Amino acid sequence: MTTRAGRSQVRSPKEPLWSRRFALACVIAFLVGLVFVSLTTTIALYAINRFRASEGTAGFVAGCFVLGAMVSRVLFARFIDRFGRRRSLLIALALFTVAAASYLAVGDLTTLILVRFVHGAAFGVAHNALTTAAMSLVPDSRRAEGTGYYGMAAALTTGLGPFIAVLLQSRFTPEAVFVFTSVCSAAALIVACFLRPSESEVYGQRLTWRFRGSDLIEPTAVAMASVVLVCAGAYSGVMAFLAAHAGELGVPEYAATFFLVFAAVVFLSRFFLGRIQDRFGDNVVMYPIFVGLASGLLVLGLGGGSGILVAAVLLGIEFGGLSTSAQAIVVARAPRGRMAIAIATYYTFLDTAIGFGPMLLGVLAASVGYAGMYQIGAGVVVLGAILYTLVHGRGSGRRGRQRQRLVTRSRRTS
Repeated sequence: MTTRAGRSQVRSPKEPLWSRRFALACVIAFLVGLVFVSLTTTIALYAINRFRASEGTAGFVAGCFVLGAMVSRVLFARFIDRFGRRRSLLIALALFTVAAASYLAVGDLTTLILVRFVHGAAFGVAHNALTTAAMSLVPDSRRAEGTGYYGMAAALTTGLGPFIAVLLQSRFTPEAVFVFTSVCSAAALIVACFLRPSESEVYGQRLTWRFRGSDLIEPTAVAMASVVLVCAGAYSGVMAFLAAHAGELGVPEYAATFFLVFAAVVFLSRFFLGRIQDRFGDNVVMYPIFVGLASGLLVLGLGGGSGILVAAVLLGIEFGGLSTSAQAIVVARAPRGRMAIAIATYYTFLDTAIGFGPMLLGVLAASVGYAGMYQIGAGVVVLGAILYTLVHGRGSGRRGRQRQRLVTRSRRTS
């Protein structure tokens, strides 16, 4: 009896992860992500063909969405837990749906830019509220696994969104994409009406518009967000310049294949990386991620067509793991009542890397070529690994992870 009791204490059953509420959050994330990716794929070309915009202006139209999301995350993140995660999500998704439908009524380039900014701002609040709600439903002992499953929604959209958008645009009209994204937005709002997430212990506290630095940025999230900023900045050159790099190598068809393989590998990797991180600690996952990410960029810089496909596998596993594994660390370290601000801080750094990284890398590519740019990017990832070691890695083995769980449970009840 004693032996059995002792075993039951050591090998306690896993806390349940999947629930109706968590599944609904994943469905909403998929629908919202589908809107974001579909429009990102087609909006620049639409601006060029419909309003005769220059390539630079078309890029600005596409980037306005991310800019709006960054601004809204910084300004409104601290209100989500106090105002209510559910109310914040519903209001933001309502505005998100209206903005999605507004593309059909746009008559000039200035209005299109304004719609993109407002659409991005609504996305920033909705995504932040949804992610905060979803993370509040994940048990601390399965934090990384739950984050990985939640991130599968985004992984699916990276492959499915561009395919649907390009198909609609080529077979019908660009407006067909707007109809599709409006329907997806409305569906997300309807599903959100049935989602009742846990609210924070600061829910209902008085709202004030007086801002302090800590109201805009969560200090405990800055360390890991900085690591992601460095590594995602190096990776952003893949999204921006892979097609041009493949064309330069004489294998332009490999670019499309790259993103299909990349999306599939990201999706599959999230079935197991989170479980490994929860069981063995952050370092067991993070250091191989850095190695794979640097190797993938190096292969892109050195290889031809086959190298592009090898890089798709490496980068799919490693960058896909980086985004969710780092987010799990940020959420685990967030103080009580500040999860929404921590998540906003994380995504603000990530958006900055993805949005502005290509600008710097474009200048670099003009000097050393795309191959040289990717090789230098591999070195930048190494610097990111060193930064991780300094800010988190040294105290984050398996024991460190177990200690963090105890601290997290004592600090946060939602």
